[in-house]
Amino acid sequence: MERGKELLVQTVKKADAMWDVKSDWLMQTHDRLVREVSECPLAGAAVSPCDQIESFWKGACSVVAPEWHPKYERKMTTGAERCALVFERIASASSLTDEQKASIDPLESLKLRYAKGEITREQYREMRETLLVR
Repeated sequence: MERGKELLVQTVKKADAMWDVKSDWLMQTHDRLVREVSECPLAGAAVSPCDQIESFWKGACSVVAPEWHPKYERKMTTGAERCALVFERIASASSLTDEQKASIDPLESLKLRYAKGEITREQYREMRETLLVR
């Protein structure tokens, strides 16, 4: 198993233990990992904690496996019997959606916000300097 994928699988295992989640791998292929959650302490709760967990996985992937992108296909908080957390390999930078690019590279996210007119040139420059100092 290549390094990024291996680190991602290990991170999922540790996160399950930390969050007291019971889950199993349904699929592990070269370009797709599917983790099905059968027991979750958030089942029946509001959707927002699941959205936060999905954001956690986006951040985790950007660090341990930037070539992978996570998403929930099913959530118990929306009435599904089980959750399905899916990790898909990103083919190439040219095929990424704006959201995928933003989850991989904060500078790319900033560029996209500026290009879309969401922030001014001055805001862009200030935020860019902040990110480059890190």
